[in-house]
Amino acid sequence: MNYIKQVNTFYEELLTKPLSANAQCLYMNLLNINNRCNWLKEFSVANSTLMGFTSLNKQALYRARNELLQKGYIRFKNGINQNAAGKYSIIEFVTADNTADNTADNTAPDTALNTAPDTINKLNKTKQKHIKKENKKEKYFDNEKLNQSFFEWLEYKKQRKEKYTDISLKKLVTQINNQLKKHTVEEIVKLIDTCIERNYKGIIFDILPKNKENDIPDWVCEWVNNKEYKDE
Repeated sequence: MNYIKQVNTFYEELLTKPLSANAQCLYMNLLNINNRCNWLKEFSVANSTLMGFTSLNKQALYRARNELLQKGYIRFKNGINQNAAGKYSIIEFVTADNTADNTADNTAPDTALNTAPDTINKLNKTKQKHIKKENKKEKYFDNEKLNQSFFEWLEYKKQRKEKYTDISLKKLVTQINNQLKKHTVEEIVKLIDTCIERNYKGIIFDILPKNKENDIPDWVCEWVNNKEYKDE
């Protein structure tokens, strides 16, 4: 992998696959670490190390990492256990230069020059397909922050190889919408982040803060509803 080409192509890719500032910061640090490791296909980095390099807290780190995964910039595997560091892979960008270099190793220079335009056309088609795919991204919730958090949860489940069926996914969306009647968006987003951070298998709604109205005993509500008020 060529460090300079990878960096230059990364900023070109941002035109079609934009990233948040945190995700960009994390990517450049991962790229720098792998460069120091002499470009390993897979390398391990502890969360604490990345948090120190990027100045991101744990939740922000998870968000940035999931964003890079969703946009196809990196690959990631969880550690063997909670104390083990995760394993990262930097996805090398395929450019016209790379294709020309590979062709030159096996064919004459004229052939490499002739195939370069075809390679560029293929790259453009690939980018267009990716853009269309991004535009078709389903929107589960009206609130963008909650919708993004939910996609992070789905990506987390995908990494665990625990994908939802259509029925179970609809059921989960319904459960979240029901919880929104009693809790704020911020509380739901925080809950999803917590479940990812603690490596939970599912979203545990029982750990949401209790609604104060629910603290009123049932017998009090029943007494109020049945009481007959008389004019004095």
